[in-house]
Amino acid sequence: MPKEIIDHSFRMKRKLLIIILTLIGFNSFSQNVLDSIHPLFKGDINGDNIRKVYTHYESGKTKNSKIILGLFHSNTLFTKTGLHNIIIPREVDEFRRKTLTDSLSKRNKGYEMRSGIVPVYDSMGVIATAAGISHLNAHLYEFRVLKNRQEEIVSWQPIKLFCESYTLHFNADGTEQTEDAYLGEFKTSFGNSLTIEVRKRTDTLDVHLISALWINRAPKVIATFSNNEMPAFLSVFKQQWKHDFMPIGVGTYYSDIETRPVDSLLVRKTDFKASENSIIFYLDDKVRSKEIIEYNLISGKRQGGWKVNDVDLNLIWLRNLPPGKHKLQLRYSLQRHNISEYVFTIEPAWHQTIIFKIAAVILAIGLIGFIVLLFRSNQQKQELRIAEFKKQQVQTELKSIHSQFNPHFVFNALSSIQALITKNDLQAANKYLSEFSTMLRDSLKNSGKEMVSLFLEIKMLDSYLKLEQLRFGFNYTIGVDEGIDKNAIEIPALLLQPLIENAVKHGIAPLYDKGALAIRFKRSIHDMVVTISDNGTGYDTNKTSAGFGLKLTRERIELLNKMLKDQSIGLAATSTSKGTDVKLLFKNWLS
Repeated sequence: MPKEIIDHSFRMKRKLLIIILTLIGFNSFSQNVLDSIHPLFKGDINGDNIRKVYTHYESGKTKNSKIILGLFHSNTLFTKTGLHNIIIPREVDEFRRKTLTDSLSKRNKGYEMRSGIVPVYDSMGVIATAAGISHLNAHLYEFRVLKNRQEEIVSWQPIKLFCESYTLHFNADGTEQTEDAYLGEFKTSFGNSLTIEVRKRTDTLDVHLISALWINRAPKVIATFSNNEMPAFLSVFKQQWKHDFMPIGVGTYYSDIETRPVDSLLVRKTDFKASENSIIFYLDDKVRSKEIIEYNLISGKRQGGWKVNDVDLNLIWLRNLPPGKHKLQLRYSLQRHNISEYVFTIEPAWHQTIIFKIAAVILAIGLIGFIVLLFRSNQQKQELRIAEFKKQQVQTELKSIHSQFNPHFVFNALSSIQALITKNDLQAANKYLSEFSTMLRDSLKNSGKEMVSLFLEIKMLDSYLKLEQLRFGFNYTIGVDEGIDKNAIEIPALLLQPLIENAVKHGIAPLYDKGALAIRFKRSIHDMVVTISDNGTGYDTNKTSAGFGLKLTRERIELLNKMLKDQSIGLAATSTSKGTDVKLLFKNWLS
């Protein structure tokens, strides 16, 4: 074969190898897949979808023959960039030293071992191939898979599957090899490794291997750029995305040598001024899509929650950040269990300082307080004038009503005395007149008071009922709960008398000695309930009563409720053919 054709073919193959690829279809691997070929390896393979890392050794026993082990893995994360100070991860370096130690130990026992190590940064798996092995010579080889170089998860077994070749490789007769051995798909958890070993069945001491090491990794901030540092950011961005495997200052396949140093531009700031509240956090690894990077911003006690990055680049751009201490948490969606943190602080502007805010708040409170006090003062003066006017008006009405009770009561009492004289019952008339004079004296004594003690009110009611009992002969009872202090509680004077008089005149008087009247003062937590019950014939409560005393009582209660604060009086009546019950509720009357 002419040398020009071989060189051209080699260049085409090599160009395919250096394309940055990713395994989009590697999201459903089992622990080991040995019975089928991944769809990406069937037919025409799209080089933009996979990345290949390979290692080979040339057997001394089979001249002009090579075995090249290849691992295809995800390219969603690219760590070998020109801005990295350390290209080889620490975990790979440690694993390599252990592998070399193990290799030397076995070499002393006659083994020949060649190895390569592939770092893997996501939970997807790897696909293993072996160039130099086809269906023509596969019967001469076997392979196995080890976890952490010790645990055998796939025992030694023959090679059964094949795929299109990816490397420029020749058979012993000089013809180009067109197929490779397809060993399978494999994966494990982070912090562990898988090693694929290939050997000849006739020479078990001649072993070739390649390892995949799943490395825990989180995004790392290597530089910060505020909103007034855009030129520096563009310089770093331009150079990193030109230089992948080669350090900056070395020519690349772009035929471009960049001599301007950027190390001085990679500055990690943690303290920013108030004007620097829009910050770019530049990350060390390149990513294929924005879904790969996730971040959570913690500002004080507030958490923004995990979010997908805004752009398909290795940077986080946070805008209009408030002053204070912040913590930026970063992770790859491929490794959500690994989280890195970057703590930074934004100084407040002068108008955002605590001293200014306190002074502003005090001034605002003082101004508002002065306005409120001025308004409230004028409002209270107006309310006091209105309240005083209403109070005088209510008191005038109450005095007017109260002044009508005595004539009303005196008229009824004198009518009762007249009736006894007409019956020629002089003894009863004299006794009635004596009781009436005593009660009239007590009534006049308290006539100037709006409120009297419950004791005096009950005493006057008892005196009145004794007078009426002389005339009609009915029975009555007055009961007071033990929880009610009659001397400490005050009620409106003569408030109950018209209701009791109404029960006597219109209820039990016609029944004479068969009439019964019960007055009960009961406690209900902080309320007092007064019940007046008679066994008269009743009346229609839906019709307006013609009784003057009852009418005055209702009007008086209505006016009292306008004056009372946190207290009220309610009046309700129920009446049937078997009697009448009148209830007064003194709300919040008891402590």
